[in-house]
Amino acid sequence: MNDAQTQKLRPALMLLVCGTSVVKWAKQNPHFLNQKIPSSGTMEKLGIAWTSYADWKRTAPAFASPTDPELAVIASCAELSSTVGYLAANPDIQLRAVRLICNGERVNGPDSPTFGTIVYKLLRGFLGGLGIQVSLTTRKFGVGVGTTGADQALVGFERIVTWADKHIATFRQKNPQGQIVWNATSGYKAYTAMMTLWAAAEADPDATTVYLYENSAVVQELGTLPVHWDIAALDELGPWMHAHPPKVPDDIFRRYRGLFKNQKGTLSVFGLLLKARRCSFDSSRSGYGAWLLERLSSTRKAQLEALIRGRWNHLWVGDQIPETVEHSRGHSTRLVQFLGMLLWSTSLDLEQEDLFLLLAAIWLHDIGHGMVESTKSWPGQSPQNGPLPVGLFPTLVRKYHNEFTDELLASYPNLFWGEVPHAGDTTQQVVRLICKYHRQSLLLSDFKSELHNITADSEEIRRYTRLAALLKFLDGCDVQTKRTVDEDYREVRHHRLLLEAVALARIALHNSNSSLQVDGVLNKIVKMLPGDLGAVSTRLAKELTTAASLSESTWEQTLIAAMVTGKELDWYSRLDKIQFKLSQPEHFEKHAAVDWVGVSGDLKKKSKVTLLPSEGAPKATLNQIVADIKKEYSLVEDVLKEDFSLAVVIA
Repeated sequence: MNDAQTQKLRPALMLLVCGTSVVKWAKQNPHFLNQKIPSSGTMEKLGIAWTSYADWKRTAPAFASPTDPELAVIASCAELSSTVGYLAANPDIQLRAVRLICNGERVNGPDSPTFGTIVYKLLRGFLGGLGIQVSLTTRKFGVGVGTTGADQALVGFERIVTWADKHIATFRQKNPQGQIVWNATSGYKAYTAMMTLWAAAEADPDATTVYLYENSAVVQELGTLPVHWDIAALDELGPWMHAHPPKVPDDIFRRYRGLFKNQKGTLSVFGLLLKARRCSFDSSRSGYGAWLLERLSSTRKAQLEALIRGRWNHLWVGDQIPETVEHSRGHSTRLVQFLGMLLWSTSLDLEQEDLFLLLAAIWLHDIGHGMVESTKSWPGQSPQNGPLPVGLFPTLVRKYHNEFTDELLASYPNLFWGEVPHAGDTTQQVVRLICKYHRQSLLLSDFKSELHNITADSEEIRRYTRLAALLKFLDGCDVQTKRTVDEDYREVRHHRLLLEAVALARIALHNSNSSLQVDGVLNKIVKMLPGDLGAVSTRLAKELTTAASLSESTWEQTLIAAMVTGKELDWYSRLDKIQFKLSQPEHFEKHAAVDWVGVSGDLKKKSKVTLLPSEGAPKATLNQIVADIKKEYSLVEDVLKEDFSLAVVIA
């Protein structure tokens, strides 16, 4: 294999716990134990230049020959045969190293070699010529002939995990996207099961588990599964895992016996291992688009993963208007899923840096919902007004939250980006602008105009405009019941909205403003019943804003005038909060009409948004959602039509 071919292969590291498959033969042939394994003659007999697993199997009959002891021991070595089988089945892999760990038990007395030594010599002899590094580590496992204590097996498991972590970390430094291969073929059965589960629960997207059953001709590759530790259970166990209680409750101790040495709460080595892991669990409680991050450069992947799992994963400022549907972590995660499906199932493709920018914008685009004071220019505002208290008016925050996102990111870059190296001013400016233009109200033509303040490069302008178009479209697709949590939450949330609106209406009546004819509407609101939430509350909200609006002005213009002049500020803030609360139940029900939204394609230039209706969802509501999604796409069609067209269907 030439250097050019080698560079195209994906690097891999194999981790392997040594078993005892070669021991029986070695005991029967003690003269063999001190030989160098394998000899050059054995290499020639096998024809070491394998090109496929079939080549390896053709030599198998000779292994069983009693007249050829060297071949016989090689045939019985599960570690070697499974490794070669894996290599033959994965021609796109370049195995860089095999790391062995053995228990230290010896074949035949204190002066004989360990099991691991024999396996090590075999693997090094056969694989070393292929440029594959082989190393051996000896650790006492606590299983086998010398086992003396019930806790020793867990001690051994902890030692194996620590050993594996060390080698994985070293490998990852040079090969951030390489594959980790857990070879479960050999070793003690209990450890085989435990290490297979551990590998799955660690949820490394670049890990796989392989297994070769005795004389089978096929190496089984188990791959990875989307499983993880039961974080909720670990949270519940926190008081006993992280403190020192007088006694662990009987039911807890009985159920999680493997975590504790005794009921005083002393942790077993396995408990200590999980306790050490728990910090990383807290930062990965929800999806963050791990498989999409694999498309990024190693530097960008590390930056974005740190931000998403750290600062942005718990960035709840997107939900600072509690009356609205969810705009935070769950919403961002679903947009990442939509994007992933488009990239996978249509001709849409993004350069690494563009994907970084778009993913950042997806996580940050709604933080403007947390705005308190804004320096945005408003009609009639003079420079002397300074920052204005937009947070008093949920209607204004909701409508202009995209612009407030831009303002927050510009004002507090370190708060939202941290000390991310190489983020750069240009990167942050582009992300801010993409966030700013994710709403229908701002046009992509204006986006391009603002881009000229950042770059004059026509190709960059084309790419960044495409990203803004994608965020507009993806954001408009997330109309589903997940944004309303569930039916029980909606019932409780709506009841609280009613109580809040009624309480604010009572205060408004007590401080009545004679210049506005709103007392009649406020009295209707005070008399509202839970069943009125929806159509009735929405109608009363419109009546209130119509009655309270200044002459020949919309409600929005009325609020802006009150905010800019400061006249009747508290009064209008209170009325806006009342009408906003009364308007939200209808918006919640719109989202609740759809159980699930799917974005897919035909691997060409067509995409499809599929809506799965909730039971009993009004047809008119579903048709309106379809029309809204189509409108979102129509606003960006000129930019995205080269990537994909759109169909929206109701399943």
